[in-house]
Amino acid sequence: MFSLGMYLNWFQNISILVMMILLYNYIPDRIFIRRGFYFSFLVGAIFSFAVIISILIQWTETSRSNIGFNAILIPLAGMTGGFISAGIITGILLIYLLIFEGGVVQNSEIIVLISTAVIGVGFYYLRERKVLKISPGWLLLLVSIGVALVTFTILTISSPPQVPTGLSIQEPGFQVGIIIAVGMFLLGSIILSIDQKKDSAYELIAYKEHLEALVQERTTDLEQMSALHQATIESTTDGIVVVDFAGNVR
Repeated sequence: MFSLGMYLNWFQNISILVMMILLYNYIPDRIFIRRGFYFSFLVGAIFSFAVIISILIQWTETSRSNIGFNAILIPLAGMTGGFISAGIITGILLIYLLIFEGGVVQNSEIIVLISTAVIGVGFYYLRERKVLKISPGWLLLLVSIGVALVTFTILTISSPPQVPTGLSIQEPGFQVGIIIAVGMFLLGSIILSIDQKKDSAYELIAYKEHLEALVQERTTDLEQMSALHQATIESTTDGIVVVDFAGNVR
C-alpha cells in the first residue's frame, strides 16, 4: 500500500534530483566542453552530494540508506562523467556502508553498486567512441533496462529482507525494476538534452569564430594587396594611364 511516508520519500528524492540537474547545468562551459578530468570530478562531486543528501534524509526514515535511489545515480554518474565520476560516487557509498552501517554490508548491495557503475561507464565509452551506430537516446533506453534487470536479478537471487520503502534495494520486485528503469531513462534524457544543448551552443560559437577568422584573414590579404599596388604605382618613374573597357581614360 502507498502511504504518506512513501509519497514524502519520493518527493524528497525528486527534489534532490532536481537540485542535482540544476548543479550539472551550471558546470562552467570551458570545463564542460573539454570533458576532461575536472569535468568528471565535478560530475562525481555533484552526484555524490545528491547521494549524501539522500542518505541524511534516510536517517530519519530507516536504519539503512536508500540504495535503490542510489542505484539510479551511480550508472547516471558513470554515463555522464565516466570512470572517475562513477568511482567517486561508488567509493562514497561503499565507505558509508562499511563505516556508518557498522560494517554490516550485504553482498547484494556491493554487487549492485559495482555492476551498475560498470554499466554506466560502459555507456559513457560507447557514446564517446561511437562504437554502436545507434542514437544516444536508444542507447540510454537499453542501458536503463539493463540496469533495472541486473538490479532486479541480483535482488531476487539474494532474497534480502524486505523493507517498506518505495525505492529501497532491499525490496526485490517488479516495481523496483520499473522505477529504476523509468527513473534512469528520464534523468538520463534530461542530461543528454543538456549535453546536446551545450554542445550545439559551443559548435555555433566555434563556427562563428571560424567565419570571423576567415573574414579577418581575407581582409588582411586585400589590404596587403592594395598596399602593394599603391607602393608599385608610387615608386614607378614611368607614366601610367588607366583606361576602361570602352577606351575612356580614367
